[in-house]
Amino acid sequence: MLRWIAVIVICGFVGLAALISLFRHDVRGPLGTTLVYDDFAFTVVGARDESSLLGGKLVPKGVFKVIEVKVANDAKRVDYDVTSQRVVLFDAHGGRYDVDAVAQAALDAALAAPPPKMLHPTESCMTTVVFDVPKGSGYELGITWAGSFFDTVDRLTIGERRVELP
Repeated sequence: MLRWIAVIVICGFVGLAALISLFRHDVRGPLGTTLVYDDFAFTVVGARDESSLLGGKLVPKGVFKVIEVKVANDAKRVDYDVTSQRVVLFDAHGGRYDVDAVAQAALDAALAAPPPKMLHPTESCMTTVVFDVPKGSGYELGITWAGSFFDTVDRLTIGERRVELP
């Protein structure tokens, strides 16, 4: 009896894995590629390296990667909290880089009008994010939501979604 239960459980896992593989696909593309999550779209419209920000007041340990992202709420009835996701960078070796908090705060303070915190249906906005990363190339931008557990679930079920940066 126990043997049959084990066979059924194993068949269930194999079936679930097969079903997931039907819907999972990776998205990787160059600058301008749109990453879509349900009704929400993120398009990297610009990326540049800077050796300093704010007229030399901020100097990175490596280089500042300044990325411009268009965030669009394509939903018909649901608002989107822009602060619910985080933009992250990945290097060619699997290293992950979060937004540089000090540089981002300084850049946000210098903006005439910061991006909205909430997007209503069919609205979009532009946002600029800043990273302090080692000099080099091969960086990719990704979107993360609620931490590494949910990132892993997303990667396993819907696939990796990244934009290659120049």
